[in-house]
Amino acid sequence: MEDAAAAAASSAVVVEEERLDVLNKIGQKIGISKPRGEVHRDGDYHRAVHVWIYSESTQELLLQRRADCKDSWPGQWDISSAGHISAGDSSLVSAQRELQEELGISLPKDAFELIFIYLQECVINDGKFINNEFNDVYLVTTVDPIPLEAFILQETEVSAVKYISFEEYRSLLVKEDPDYVPYEVDEQYGQLFEIIRRRSCLDENEAFLATTDSAIKLLPEATKPVSGWKGLEYKAAFPMLKPPGANFYPPDMDKKEFKLWNDSLTEKEQNDAMGFFTVIKRHSEFSLDSSSPNHAVHGTNHLMTAHDLYSVPYSKEYNSFLRKAAELLHEAGDLAGSPRYIELY
Repeated sequence: MEDAAAAAASSAVVVEEERLDVLNKIGQKIGISKPRGEVHRDGDYHRAVHVWIYSESTQELLLQRRADCKDSWPGQWDISSAGHISAGDSSLVSAQRELQEELGISLPKDAFELIFIYLQECVINDGKFINNEFNDVYLVTTVDPIPLEAFILQETEVSAVKYISFEEYRSLLVKEDPDYVPYEVDEQYGQLFEIIRRRSCLDENEAFLATTDSAIKLLPEATKPVSGWKGLEYKAAFPMLKPPGANFYPPDMDKKEFKLWNDSLTEKEQNDAMGFFTVIKRHSEFSLDSSSPNHAVHGTNHLMTAHDLYSVPYSKEYNSFLRKAAELLHEAGDLAGSPRYIELY
């Protein structure tokens, strides 16, 4: 019996606590990570994502009710989806992952619009939980509400979801309704409601960016299928694939992260990373996007290492563009009918 118990104990899966990158007071990484519990115990600055789902036709926000087992604000209504950015992960990939894990919604990067960054500094649970958190706030705009039966809730995180008018939700926060996680709507977080209000405004004398100018995309496979519903329609926030040369490194990479990664490389790898003909990318973005039919594998070793960054030569990163350009040049030469156009120098 003792041997059987020992064998069972040894085969038990030990789940390591999530680690977070520790930041300084202006949101920069300082080069160390700590377990989530220690970060909130010690009051370390760290980063998280907030994802709001907004139904344009009904002007409603999706809220989730936090599970009763949560160590912060249990049982209260909160953001559509939220979570920490794990050590080494990027902001946008974390936003995608949280939405997928908590609500069962899988959306591409162009559905997420980063609208502002919010610093939350508070102490709860009789001083046992210190939250010094930089939050990257994203807005996902859908044409219509997502049917509630289309969601797949992560029971350890979310107990229910509902839609509510953004104006009603704001008034509940102003009144400090105890059923809702508090946010300072007259301070930094008021930007959320102001952005939505401007986009809902029909006053031609007031300048605003109409989301109707964005591309509407239908993604039936984004959620669990629901009878009689054609699927989730969202408004693209920005082009999913940037033109070549638009970004040669992840937009959320800072100098500290690059230096820590670069210092771990060999001299040759450092020269490649600092050269003019290399693109810096993230392993985490590759892993999340690899299931996409549009994802192109560049032939680089994508095995996870201690660092999230890796480099790709231009010749591999832009191979598909170069091949297409070569084909077009050859076609142009053939059409010209002159030998001097066919031979390219």
